Amino acid sequence: MNIQKKPAQLLSKGEQSRLRLIEAALKVFGRHSYANATTRMIAQEAGMNLGSIPYYFGSKEELNKAVASYVASKINEAMGPEMANAERLRRDKVTDKRELLNALNDLVSAILRWTISDDQSILVSHYAIREHMEPTAAYDVIHEQSTRIMQAHCAELVGAILGLPADSEEVIVRVSAIIGQTMSFTVAKVVVMRSADWGGYAPHNVAYIEKIVRQHTEIVLMALAGDIPTV
Repeated sequence: MNIQKKPAQLLSKGEQSRLRLIEAALKVFGRHSYANATTRMIAQEAGMNLGSIPYYFGSKEELNKAVASYVASKINEAMGPEMANAERLRRDKVTDKRELLNALNDLVSAILRWTISDDQSILVSHYAIREHMEPTAAYDVIHEQSTRIMQAHCAELVGAILGLPADSEEVIVRVSAIIGQTMSFTVAKVVVMRSADWGGYAPHNVAYIEKIVRQHTEIVLMALAGDIPTV
């Protein structure tokens, strides 16, 4: 069983130590980048001795891959219901464009909330975004275990709405543009804070951003599809 999915009280001492190192590395890699982080920094963050990293993971690179798997599991956990609904629509060959668009908006909203709503999610999203911008050997882990799956669900929904193959160039680029709306509120947070005169992403700010992102997605896809009833 994946240690991330085990209740804390059921973890063995070794599993607890591994998880402490993974969570410490997530913080250190997020602050300093993988290249600039040292195993000493990670061990100090975890409150463990330096030899614990080679003992439990073998190397900094293997620890980074374990962090990537941890991050992928957190992403999938946060978006599980929305991805499950998208899969249900695909499996049942649903063609109602309003239902498909609602499902897409729900998934995009889940992505947005996950990236900016709480400290733990922000920590995880920062690591994931850094891996997308400056990929290490661990990027393949995130891509295969999470990003590829999430992108595929979005592509199936957009393709069904527009009557295009999910793997077509247009659908792939449009999905990237739609999801990119959510990423901007993390990557360009300081711009948003200063421009909107916000002190942070309070719950009402997150709800407002979600409303705007949903509106933008609706406007674009309704204009392209041409026959989606308004809510």
